[in-house]
Amino acid sequence: MTTTTGRTTAQCSPGVHTFYANNLDARAIAHAKSRDGLFYLAEKCSACSGWRLRRVA
Repeated sequence: MTTTTGRTTAQCSPGVHTFYANNLDARAIAHAKSRDGLFYLAEKCSACSGWRLRRVA
């Protein structure tokens, strides 16, 4: 699996999830979104080197 600019085209694309440069960015967005009553966790994408948000119930 080849990586270009931090993301792979094999399994991930911007349509799958939003990419964040690092955990700090993802956590900040997760915190902001959680204030709306929905809770999010920042997690590393297993298919690429980016970060994504996962909504938790």
